Amino acid sequence: MKKLTILLTIIAMMLAIWATCAVAADMRVNGYDRQDGTHVNSYMRTAPDSTRDNNYSTKGNTNPYTGQEGHKAPDSSYSQPSSNPYGSSNPYGSNPYGGSTHGKRGY
Repeated sequence: MKKLTILLTIIAMMLAIWATCAVAADMRVNGYDRQDGTHVNSYMRTAPDSTRDNNYSTKGNTNPYTGQEGHKAPDSSYSQPSSNPYGSSNPYGSNPYGGSTHGKRGY
């Protein structure tokens, strides 16, 4: 019984750490007044990055704070990574250890 309690405690701690890390990517935007006098309340948003596909307002995503479904189209310039991390061709040549094979003798 004691082992089960310890195991459940460890699992609960791991879940708490995971939840903290997931929320750490979010940030609070403080409330402010627009130039036209409209007040905007504070809210939570995702941390800025190079794509909008992971934003709460993008279709397919749901805001965990409000439950609102995303409504904006996904970023068309962003594509999911392929199984080949170098794209359709390896810019480093055919050397499996990286680096250029141009002008070098084979091993």
